[in-house]
Amino acid sequence: MAKKKKIRRSVRGKGLAGLGGLLTGFLRMTARVFPWLLAAFAVAALFLAVRSALMADTSFGIQQVTVTPPQDISTAKRQALETRYLGKNILRIDLAKAAEDLEQDPEIEWAHVRRDFPSTLSIHIRRRVPMALIRFSPRGEYGLVSEDGMILEVLAQPNAKDLVIEAFSLGIPKPAIGIRVKSTAFRETARFIKAYWKKSLSEVEPISVLSLDPLGNVSAVLAKGLVVRLGRKPSGRIEAMEKLVPLLADENREAIEYVDLQFDDVVIKPKGTKR
Repeated sequence: MAKKKKIRRSVRGKGLAGLGGLLTGFLRMTARVFPWLLAAFAVAALFLAVRSALMADTSFGIQQVTVTPPQDISTAKRQALETRYLGKNILRIDLAKAAEDLEQDPEIEWAHVRRDFPSTLSIHIRRRVPMALIRFSPRGEYGLVSEDGMILEVLAQPNAKDLVIEAFSLGIPKPAIGIRVKSTAFRETARFIKAYWKKSLSEVEPISVLSLDPLGNVSAVLAKGLVVRLGRKPSGRIEAMEKLVPLLADENREAIEYVDLQFDDVVIKPKGTKR
């Protein structure tokens, strides 16, 4: 029994010695690290004090707001920006939030805001460019739409030369400023328009209407009165349209009801014949 007690006391003694060693090591490490922690706290406190002083310094008040390019923003919107920011401390401006607020404007696609010390807030923007008119019902109003699908303006009637997109199957009741058209069919149509405008064919054969069916197929109505079916990837059918130019110049053009370019085999449907 005596031997067992000695063993227990020995184990307990080793445990206390180990704990004491850990405590000593911790204290030594703390003694080494503490000066660095103290220095870090001092630097942080100094930084906050300087920052607070600068934010309270009236010499950092915004005296000028510049917008680039200047012609891409209206006088009224420029004045609104000046009313919002002039006189405020430039360091207190949340640049990311300022850019995000600008992008809430349907006309502004992208914005970047930066500080030009000591007192100028510089704003760079990219404005959305109108691409066409879009209509969501046969008797509805027209929305002036950008390439990325943003409605910029609502019109009762189009001009004679306006390109109109008929999107009756998208489920949008009517156009309204700030609505974004996000369908795949619209994106394909926008891609087609952009590519078609780069071709000389667009001057020879301007398009008056682009129609989207419920399956996403696109048909073009040429200004001279011929329907060309382009399918779901209309931008891929432009080369085939260019090959149609000799046919379109033919006197028999008025006898054609439509041309189907959806597939490799071109289909020409004369008027008065069954499908």
